[in-house]
Amino acid sequence: NNQGAEQEKTTAPIKLENYVPSLPGEIQQTLPQNILPGTTIGQMQTPSVIAPSGNSGGNNPPFTGAEMALITANYADTRPLVYNDDTYTPSCSALVKGTMDYIIQESEAYNKEYGEQVYFYELSSGVKVVRDDVKLIPRQEMGDNRLSVISSQSENGTLKIKLGTSWKIPYTISFAPQSYYSQHGTKFNITNFTSDYIQLTFHHTVAADGNIDISGSNVVSGATWNISSSDKKVHLYMPLRAFGEYYGCSVEYDEYGYMVITVHNKPQTLSGSVILLDPGHGGKDPGALGYDGAVEECDINLAVAYYTKQALEQRGAIVYSTRGGDTMLELEDRKAIARSLKPDYFISVHSNGSENKSMIGTATYYYKPFSKKLAANIYEEMLSVFKGYLYSGQPSVYDSISDGAPYYPFSVTRLDECPSVLIETGFVTNNDECYKLIQPQNQQLLGEAIAKGIEKTILY
Repeated sequence: NNQGAEQEKTTAPIKLENYVPSLPGEIQQTLPQNILPGTTIGQMQTPSVIAPSGNSGGNNPPFTGAEMALITANYADTRPLVYNDDTYTPSCSALVKGTMDYIIQESEAYNKEYGEQVYFYELSSGVKVVRDDVKLIPRQEMGDNRLSVISSQSENGTLKIKLGTSWKIPYTISFAPQSYYSQHGTKFNITNFTSDYIQLTFHHTVAADGNIDISGSNVVSGATWNISSSDKKVHLYMPLRAFGEYYGCSVEYDEYGYMVITVHNKPQTLSGSVILLDPGHGGKDPGALGYDGAVEECDINLAVAYYTKQALEQRGAIVYSTRGGDTMLELEDRKAIARSLKPDYFISVHSNGSENKSMIGTATYYYKPFSKKLAANIYEEMLSVFKGYLYSGQPSVYDSISDGAPYYPFSVTRLDECPSVLIETGFVTNNDECYKLIQPQNQQLLGEAIAKGIEKTILY
């Protein structure tokens, strides 16, 4: 990580009236109705609070061995059983509401993200879920699941597969082959997204009937079932048409109880693409503080997102924002908006903070391997602004401002549905860098850089 740097001191006084520019209109384009409980057409209202996982032991009675798990969260994050802590891995997928699984045992671990002890149910599919995301129901032997293809069709390059299931079984979305390495204290950094195919694994399943028509998909070139009877798993292999070209997969249940798998299309141009911006923090959560509390990160995030929206719309993109003013959104609310809207890209805009006041620089983080390309492209454009404008003529700090595009399991990047990244524009806690970040002309440059990074991801 950034080691800090000696810099030329800014002599101009801080002008607080400039640190949130007078915006000519709402940053937020009206979200579709009912995209999140509590939202309506028109001015976005504060969403109904979806409690973040990991903050308590939950309201369930003690597990006795006579119960099984029913997922009650809209999407429940999972962790692998191979780690006895709260480690997330990109090979785990969130489980959709209604999923059922057998419980092996209870466990607990410390969650660094929330700074609290977390209580889990460990499931027979090889993952664990937070107790708050689960309802205990009487254990019953569900029997071996069987899948059947009800329909498969493509529209505008997006493939939709409808499956009949005996019951709502756990599943995993993964990629192969893909190599990882350790860096920045994390285990799942990658150089590039190198997978040739995506794999959906259905647990407690012994059969799959029916062919999948992929002829209209712009992303996958085939669909093959592989049945592993010994461990009761069925795998669906879907090779990618082009190396590194994959844009997410959704799993839902429709009103008839069918499992619907959507392999999302690759955007062809930025014009017409749907982008969801997520200005971090807001309301009672100001984020990092600069100038002894006089500057709040949430305002810088909103301003940079505003200029990003401008730059994207000038290129013809359709742009939404999770918030349009100084409002509070839970992390799960932000992801819920993304899953409902189904954008082509999800961009969370933040500014960094550290107890080390000398820390400076920018970074863009990813979690899922297929988000790496987007993170790297945005980071390169952001770094160009730092070198060419914010720190022009100061080559001695170039190593310090370059934090790269590393892996980190931020909550808002843990999406299977689309490429998603979290940007740290700079350090609010460094007075000199904070002063640069509150200048509208610099905010505009950073917004333009984000737009260029997205466009580069589509075109190259």
